[in-house]
Amino acid sequence: MIQLKYIASIKKGIKDVGNVINKGVQKVWKTGKAVGKWVVEHKEDILKVVNQYIIGTDTTIYTTDLLGGEFAITTHEGGNIFVTKRNSEFRYEGWSLNLNCLVPVLDTKLSGKSWNPFTWKIQSQIKYTDIDTGVPVKGGGYIKKDGVGINGSYSGTSGNMPIELPSGIGVDDFASINWSLSYEKGFANWRQIGEGVISLAAIFAIVVFVADNFIGIGAADDLALIPLLGYVTSRIPALGEMLQNMFPQIALSCVN
Repeated sequence: MIQLKYIASIKKGIKDVGNVINKGVQKVWKTGKAVGKWVVEHKEDILKVVNQYIIGTDTTIYTTDLLGGEFAITTHEGGNIFVTKRNSEFRYEGWSLNLNCLVPVLDTKLSGKSWNPFTWKIQSQIKYTDIDTGVPVKGGGYIKKDGVGINGSYSGTSGNMPIELPSGIGVDDFASINWSLSYEKGFANWRQIGEGVISLAAIFAIVVFVADNFIGIGAADDLALIPLLGYVTSRIPALGEMLQNMFPQIALSCVN
């Protein structure tokens, strides 16, 4: 009798759980149908918001080298969060994703030529307006597959373009024109960065060894210091020489 009572309780528990799950599924299904119906009824409004505030297109209508930088004239349509780029022949050139929401005080952007991560570049810049000229100026740095670097730009609209729009270029909406003069310079590739990190770690280790045995360097420390100092000297000769001058016992250990 006791076993039958337990079995009946288990069956009732399983049934109750099944009923709860079934009610949950039905509720989700009804909610999904309601949401789907709302989307269908308001699809035009949704598309209008997306095209006006979220997805946009930049078309480059003119580019040239100017004052050591790249001068470009573009037209913009739509939103500013996710922007696709195309040239004057309407061929796709890449995309960019506005990440200003992550760090509001900085102009941060992720861009690429395709969905291949090796074409991606993330840049973060400070933006301000030059008081004398009224031209917006940006300056900051970037990270991409080749390494890190610094970049900057001047930009504006059709009202303060530094050069005349070349003849033969047609623009449907002159007010949509934007121009930019951009500069970019690589600072270090990933190999240099890796060597810098290793050198920094080696310098730190040398300082720790010396500080740990300030009155003199023991035999165990000698064995560790020799390759560390050798690496630092091979990568940064001036720093290696300075360390030897600061701690003569290191140079003596290496000679011995």
